[in-house]
Order: sequence, then structure tokens, then C-alpha cells
Amino acid sequence: MKYFLLSLFLSSQVFAQTYNRLGVDEVQADSSLQSNWNKYQENYHPNYAFDDNPKTAWVEGVEGNGEGQTLRWEVSKLETVSKVKLRFRNGYQSSPSLFKANSSPLEVEVTLNGKSPLFTNVATISLKQVMGWQEFEFTLPENHGLSSVALKIVSVIEGRKYKDTCLSDVQIWVESKVPYNPKIEDAKMMKLKS
Repeated sequence: MKYFLLSLFLSSQVFAQTYNRLGVDEVQADSSLQSNWNKYQENYHPNYAFDDNPKTAWVEGVEGNGEGQTLRWEVSKLETVSKVKLRFRNGYQSSPSLFKANSSPLEVEVTLNGKSPLFTNVATISLKQVMGWQEFEFTLPENHGLSSVALKIVSVIEGRKYKDTCLSDVQIWVESKVPYNPKIEDAKMMKLKS
């Protein structure tokens, strides 16, 4: 398996017109929170990290702070992708008090899987502990493509009250020569939200 070094930077600039958002219709996670007061796993289901609603979140469900827990999702398979932007609303952003009460990822390992197992990019990013969006850009090698993404929690900032580590929202945007089909991407998002 080949690993390529990713070119990465944090940007607060508005997206260029060349980026298109990829839809996500299903997300898998190693765990989701379930406890005595929350008997339904879907309350903190991994899909909530992709519903564009800061009042919901994926919450990992293991003992401790959730280091090593991973979110995985497939995207429309693209033969060529020159850049990927990931946007995050870190922690539980339903309110400032819930944000502070719960743990948030600090370092996250990002894996961008290409069109074959030979093409895999791995980088570790540091998320800020702030309300609102933050974004990261990755430049991919030529002919890498994109088929799926994984986010693994490496380290966390502990919450004042709970050890549960939360992630409110993730978005994925790409720059690609492949023609963009907004109907397909929108349909994926509608399926996820339903």
C-alpha cells in the first residue's frame, strides 16, 4: 500500500467556485453512545455528524474519551480529485454549555482512500476547540481519485462534565475534473436525513 504525504492547511477563506460538495447517504462508526438515560443508539448515530444541524452530533460510545474511535463513509467514486476540503463543527455545538460540558476531538487522523487500495492518503489534523465551522484542505497526487474517507480520533479535549467525545458536523468538498451531478449528491443527503 502506498502512502502519499498530503499538503494541508487551515483556511478561513470562502470556497472557490471550483469546489463541489459530495453527499453522504450512510456513515459507519466503531461505536455510538448508549446509556441508562439514552436507550436508543440512533440518538447519537454517526449520521448526525453529516446532517448539517449543530443541535445533533455523533457521540462515541466507549469507556474513556473515545481515542481510536473512527467514522467511515463512502463518497461517489471519482477517478480524479485534485483537492479535498473537509469542514467541521467540532464538539457538541447545540449550545455553548453543552460544547463545554462534552469532550471534543483535538487530533484526528484523516484517511482519504483513492480509486484503488494502492492510493491512500493519511494525515493528522488538529481541530480547534471553538464553536462554528473550521476547514482543512488536502492536495492529492495526480490520478489518486477518491472513494471513501475515515476520521479516527487520536486525542481529545476533555469536557467539563462528560467524557463523551462529540462531533456535530462534517462536510466534504472536492475539486475534480469529473462532471459534478448535484442531483445524485442531493439525493444522498436527503436519504441520510430521512
